[in-house]
Amino acid sequence: DIDEASDAYDTIDWLVKHLKGNNGKVGAVGTSYGGFYTTMAGLSGHPALKAISPQAPVTDWFVGDDAHHNGAFMLIDMFDFYVAWGFGVARPQPTTEFVPTLPQPDPDAYSYFLNKVSISTTDADFVVKLIDVFPDNFKYSDTDKYVMGGYQMLVRGDILRGRYRNSLEKPEPFIPGKITSIKYKLNDIAHTFKKGHRIMVQVQSSWFPIADRNPQQFIDIYHAKDSDFIKSVVKIYTSADAESKIILPVWMEGK
Repeated sequence: DIDEASDAYDTIDWLVKHLKGNNGKVGAVGTSYGGFYTTMAGLSGHPALKAISPQAPVTDWFVGDDAHHNGAFMLIDMFDFYVAWGFGVARPQPTTEFVPTLPQPDPDAYSYFLNKVSISTTDADFVVKLIDVFPDNFKYSDTDKYVMGGYQMLVRGDILRGRYRNSLEKPEPFIPGKITSIKYKLNDIAHTFKKGHRIMVQVQSSWFPIADRNPQQFIDIYHAKDSDFIKSVVKIYTSADAESKIILPVWMEGK
């Protein structure tokens, strides 16, 4: 088998058989991606593994971790991760020298990813942003270096790949023109909208280049060609029988 659990098993097996002076007991610890490896080591079932400590491990890669948010591929995060750890460079023997893999020659991330990287997705994306709008005359002090009047502070935002609106395991296409319910949850946050501030809600159909582009079709998301990308008209309804809304929990002091 070729997977993280079987790799961990083989590694543990090699260590206890080849490292001199070991007592035959192995522990594993790791953070973030290393925490994932640690979890997989725990699932490997090797009898020599006695303890594991996965710290802040990546877990559900598809729902809300670094790689995907609700089925949408997080392009910039994964690109930065790929480059930062030097993936894709052949190393015929152990080395202490770091070799970057994909230099980013264009400081414009939109232009770079749009023109240089083969990306794909499916159907329609829905990005919801909750924003705190400061008063037009707001300022922290008379010596502020930056203009804060009318500032729009992003409180929470996230993306949902439309085909996964009902299930992340069983994607389904939209029926063109049919009013369809889209519902998902933003991560919790403790935030106070102060007196005089306004609440803004933005809904958009792309978060590129933070997330990959959407060809607007129910097709294989990782093998779309340039010709697969088409325009789409997205309508948000606000009528009584088809209302759109955002629901916020409110904490009242003393309750």
